[in-house]
Amino acid sequence: MQKIVLLLTMATLGLVVSNAHAQKNTNISEHHATGLIVESRVKGHGESLWMHFNDSHSHELNFEVVPKLGQQGDREYRSDIVEMSLHDAIAACESGDINLLPLDRILSKRNKFSDYVSNGLHPCGIGHSVWADFIAFDATMYINQPAPNSIRDFFDPDAFPGKRALKKSPRSLAEWILLLSGGSPVELYSMLSEENAWDKIEDTLRLIEPEIVWVDTDHEALQLLDAGAVRFIMVANYNLVRRIDARRKSELPFDHYGVVWSDVIAHMSMLTVPKQRLRAEASLSATAPEQSLEFLRYMLEPMRNVQLSTALGYAPVNRLQVDFIDKVYRKAMPVDLQPGSFFWGNNKWWREMGSGIEKKFSEYIEKSGSIKTAGF
Repeated sequence: MQKIVLLLTMATLGLVVSNAHAQKNTNISEHHATGLIVESRVKGHGESLWMHFNDSHSHELNFEVVPKLGQQGDREYRSDIVEMSLHDAIAACESGDINLLPLDRILSKRNKFSDYVSNGLHPCGIGHSVWADFIAFDATMYINQPAPNSIRDFFDPDAFPGKRALKKSPRSLAEWILLLSGGSPVELYSMLSEENAWDKIEDTLRLIEPEIVWVDTDHEALQLLDAGAVRFIMVANYNLVRRIDARRKSELPFDHYGVVWSDVIAHMSMLTVPKQRLRAEASLSATAPEQSLEFLRYMLEPMRNVQLSTALGYAPVNRLQVDFIDKVYRKAMPVDLQPGSFFWGNNKWWREMGSGIEKKFSEYIEKSGSIKTAGF
């Protein structure tokens, strides 16, 4: 069997490979004719999608897989499999750009319809991983008193005082604020498109402004929380999982994190099969469709994807995987999302419609000279 060729850079993947493996990457072109091209259009997901091709399971595929990065929203496909966000997959399905999937040929007795989370199975795509934005807090401050349990508590510094570390981005923050103003998840992105959306967002930010510490990354927010400099942070769950893992391995305390599981903003990546592959290389047009189905069957086996959770912090789409995840990490993963407790964030809306909100948010940050920043 041929070795797997990685077109992604090692910096993008964050993987360590041997010099011999790196040497093979210099001769990628000679492998193109036989490769199944698998493309990720989900930002930052090169690592999660390709990581297990470095482990012992990779020999189970009898053909070469050639991973690549793609552009979000691009309707031209030069790949056999494309990973995209949930809302991008829905749009591509409705526009006829991707195939209806023969789920009965992909799923199995160990990988059943009933085991998938909400929206995990779509006519044109199968969920691969779930992650979420939520509020985390220092649980040691609430041992003998009620802990925050809703997003409303986060925006109530009188009832729950303490500094809040927020990333310099309106994403997730804007959704939460509009939910507090009476919006429903179904109407949320219509509300974000209204002319007065930013006014509502800014008014709420002003109310908690004295308690805000602005940061650039989740890493900075977690540093502040661990140091006791803030009591609350807004964070992506996979970064909290990785933080727990790092502290555990370093024998540092890692059980002081609490999480607000109400109004979680969840995200899902989907694996899809494009209808047309606009291949630049004519020799690639003969790639067998059965290889695409075999790849999907391989990628979606529940036990095979456990490492995406334990190593990278992404929650499973298939519930069978949950029991195999260490409880230490499970506490920071959206593995038990219940209707009414979360909604699916729409990155497609932000990419196509969110520039106005993002511009006003940047202006707000710039003109608020008194706003505190982490100073990293």
